[in-house]
Amino acid sequence: MAGADAAAPLRLLLVDDEALARLRLRRLVEEMAEPAARIVAEADSAAAAQAVLAGLAGLARLAQQPQQVARV
Repeated sequence: MAGADAAAPLRLLLVDDEALARLRLRRLVEEMAEPAARIVAEADSAAAAQAVLAGLAGLARLAQQPQQVARV
């Protein structure tokens, strides 16, 4: 990809059931991958990860929709 998208960091969802493992992975990503990648959310289970993804997808759809102005 060219343009602004090429410079955009990879957005990561960190999923692990152990808090210490998530902490270690977060530190590794922050030390090694920034600014090429960043963790945008964490989850402690697959179900929690699905909920996070659903929420992020909903926010992305809202951002893509034109603003609607309420007429009073």
